[in-house]
Amino acid sequence: MKENAHKHFCKQCGSPLFNMNARYPGFVMIYLGGITDAQDVVPTANIYCDSQLPWVPAISGIRNFAQGISKQTK
Repeated sequence: MKENAHKHFCKQCGSPLFNMNARYPGFVMIYLGGITDAQDVVPTANIYCDSQLPWVPAISGIRNFAQGISKQTK
């Protein structure tokens, strides 16, 4: 299979930043590790859901902790 993705890397350190693929015009696949302020980044689609772990949809319903977790909060 021919690779259609155009991969973009940081010119200073070589870290992967984002990919663009001709098969998906208008979409940019961003490596979240390259974003310093992800507060304004809002996902618009989930891909490869056929291989998604069965517990992934339940994550939004579990308890959240502002910092760490301690024995008292378990």
